[in-house]
Formats: sequence, C-alpha cells, structure tokens
Amino acid sequence: MDDWQQSVRRLRHLGMSVHVDDSHKSLRYGQLLWGFETRDSMLGIAWDWREVMPDVVAIADPLSIVSNACFVDEEGVAVDDAVRMLCLNTALYQLPWQTAVCRANRRRRATALA
Repeated sequence: MDDWQQSVRRLRHLGMSVHVDDSHKSLRYGQLLWGFETRDSMLGIAWDWREVMPDVVAIADPLSIVSNACFVDEEGVAVDDAVRMLCLNTALYQLPWQTAVCRANRRRRATALA
C-alpha cells in the first residue's frame, strides 16, 4: 500500500463536469476525474459529486468511485471490494477536489447572474 500512497500524491485534476439540478434549488452536481500518466500507462479515479448547499460539496456515493487501479495484498492476490473502496475513498479525502469544484461553481453562478 506504500505504492498507493505515492500514487495518490501524484494525482492531478484532469477534468470535471458541472450540471444544474433545477429540482433542488439550482444546486450543482457532476463528475470528476483525477489521474496521472506514466511513460507506459495512466492511472485514473472518477466519481460523482453533489452540492448539498451552495459551496458545500460531497461525494455523491462513496461506493461508486471508479478507477483502473488494481490493489493486491502482500502475496499478490487481489484485495476484496471493501478494501478497494476503502483505499479509493481514502485517496479522495486526501485530494483538494472540493476547492476546485466550489471555485468552478462560484464562477458559473457569477456568470449566470451577469
């Protein structure tokens, strides 16, 4: 898992979608993609987010994070889904993704008011 922690530190914001939920006081929601590229491969993590109130965002479903990361134990055996989800969720809580989403939401609101 030390390799995973090193990989998490290399993750960078690669893309984001933002949508307006008109049925919930114009709160926003969307998807995020973070990752990095090496010489011969790319690692990515993607998840859905939701605004719970203006400028407060959360992971929409902590169990629906998707990634191409493969996690194995000390013997090289794939870990079970619960351990995999724990690793992915831990990574998300180490990333500054909420700041980027809130900044984009503020820009979009300012543009809509102009």
